Amino acid sequence: CYGKALAIIQKPAADYTYKELKEILGIFAPGVSERQLSKLFVSAKQRSIIDKEYVNFDIYPYLFVDKSPKDCFNLWSQFELVRYMNNDIDVRKTKIWDWLWFAWSDQNEYKMRYFLSYFALKLQYPWLKLKKFLTLFGQKGTGKSSVLVFAEKLYGKDRVKYLDDIASVFDKQNAEHIGVLFLIVDDVETMSKTTSDKLKSYVTADYRKYKKLYENPKTLKSYTDIIATSNSENPVYCDHENRRDELGKVNPCLKGDKKFWDAWYKETEDLQVLGAWFRFLAFYEDPLPISSENCRLDVNQLEISKLKCIKTTHRFSMEFFCDPLCFEIGCNNKNNYSDVRSEWFRALYINKVGSVHITKERTYHYYTHWCKLYQYRAVRLQTFLEHLKLIDIEPSTVKKNLHNKKVSNCFTFCRDVIVSSIATFYQCGEEMVKEKMDWCICDTTELKRIKSYKFGGVDNLFVQ
Repeated sequence: CYGKALAIIQKPAADYTYKELKEILGIFAPGVSERQLSKLFVSAKQRSIIDKEYVNFDIYPYLFVDKSPKDCFNLWSQFELVRYMNNDIDVRKTKIWDWLWFAWSDQNEYKMRYFLSYFALKLQYPWLKLKKFLTLFGQKGTGKSSVLVFAEKLYGKDRVKYLDDIASVFDKQNAEHIGVLFLIVDDVETMSKTTSDKLKSYVTADYRKYKKLYENPKTLKSYTDIIATSNSENPVYCDHENRRDELGKVNPCLKGDKKFWDAWYKETEDLQVLGAWFRFLAFYEDPLPISSENCRLDVNQLEISKLKCIKTTHRFSMEFFCDPLCFEIGCNNKNNYSDVRSEWFRALYINKVGSVHITKERTYHYYTHWCKLYQYRAVRLQTFLEHLKLIDIEPSTVKKNLHNKKVSNCFTFCRDVIVSSIATFYQCGEEMVKEKMDWCICDTTELKRIKSYKFGGVDNLFVQ
């Protein structure tokens, strides 16, 4: 015990971390007790441990220089890895670099630069939020959740919090999130629109209400960004105006590579390697403007996600005509070739390849039965019409010719027009939209069969 005491006093106690002191003292190390910070602050000030010039205390994150007001005691302590910064190791030759390059970036230079900028900006400017919700998705065991270990080692364990459920982000008793830089949410399932909307306000808000049990909530500055991991191919809800979600598909190339992961975890315990990474990111030059809505990680993945989350009205416009039997959906007399059946098909008219006129009433009838068939939630008629208007589909003011009869209030569904409108509204490529619109009325063989149909005849409208 005497030898340990001599070892400790060789340098000031302030140069030690609690973990280091605990390792040196062993069983003689004092335990950790929980006490109210405000009481400790008042007690220290009364005993002149803290200069009397301080009038309050707060959290002002910084990298090297503390720029907090002189009359405010800053509760933020410098990053622990500052003292271990070194230029002895080339970070590009480390396993951590390989993890980011092969698994996260999929050997894409832009993606690699994006991730490096993401971590560098949070280190260089910890008092600023990145205001992006980063979601990494892919197979199990590919290195998604390893971000928790990396972030804890780089920024400090007390500045990174792990959550096992996205709902925990919105817990009312959230005092432990004060001063936290990252929330790491593991195994996120496909999020609903409601959850996605709540996350938008969380990600962009500069201030939040924090509450401790049995105490009143307090509004404080928020420095927290969120990183989520998921095994789902469609983890988030992306609407057409999405500006804050970033999706990264993790390459499974490192899955099951025990030798690699053993070396990776060994590096995360090596202070020299971590110090080299800290220095590299702390002085990383020309980072991407991550907070900008025009700076996106993977535009292609965003487009895929947007088309998976489109409004049911727009999905109906894209996919309804892919079914060769689409015009019979909702017909109660489709097996009865009577005048009723003949009248059923007079509410639509295929005027050319890839284009069809349908009355407004029949269109909504098709929509509601299509939603029921494919288990989508149908919207009311007024909302249906408003959503169609968003993609430039409106009832015609000019009467359309439906089987030698002039009919008003008809919709015209033209594939080429809808492809362009959907792509513009959801800000995605036309080719990606067109791939999902394999309409039966665009198939020449099928179209000849449809046009040769005799109302009330014995032939079926479609090839069986």
